[in-house]
Amino acid sequence: DVVGTAVVDAEGNFSVELSPEQEAGNTLTATATDAAGNESAASAALNVPEDADVTAPNTPTITSATDDVAADTGALASGDSTNDATPALTGSAEAGSTVTITHNGEVVDSVTADANGAWSYTPSTELTDGEHVFSVTATDAAGNESASSGEFTLTVDTTAPDAPILSETDGTTVAGTGEAGTTVEITNANDD
Repeated sequence: DVVGTAVVDAEGNFSVELSPEQEAGNTLTATATDAAGNESAASAALNVPEDADVTAPNTPTITSATDDVAADTGALASGDSTNDATPALTGSAEAGSTVTITHNGEVVDSVTADANGAWSYTPSTELTDGEHVFSVTATDAAGNESASSGEFTLTVDTTAPDAPILSETDGTTVAGTGEAGTTVEITNANDD
């Protein structure tokens, strides 16, 4: 079965991505065909070495993000909102693999998973207010790349809401207006 083709460059070199990847112990040969359709004899055989690593790492994960800006601090799950413009992402991957971080579809950085497979990443610049989508891939020492993790989404909101407006009270209830979704707390300014 043909597992790859390439055109030889001007210096006489070629490199072929094999599809599917070949396992240790497989034997490869090559033939060359010129523009006139003449085909060479087969090359000498080349065995894929026993120590060849052709297995992609398991898909890495983003397990949580950490908000360390008051008032609400702690672990964040995908879909949460935060007032921390530089939340630290953490996850797991193959030990020693290079974890590539993608933010809103663009590769932004890479980190190395430790001996236990743990990794962490903190954005080097503040994230703007709005939705942010992160994903990661892992690449092992042999260059095999994993599938992409699932998306991890955070909404950054560092802008305080406008002060609510009190409009009327009868002493038992109070009415007014404010930003949708915010919680309004009423206090008695006369109490010390």
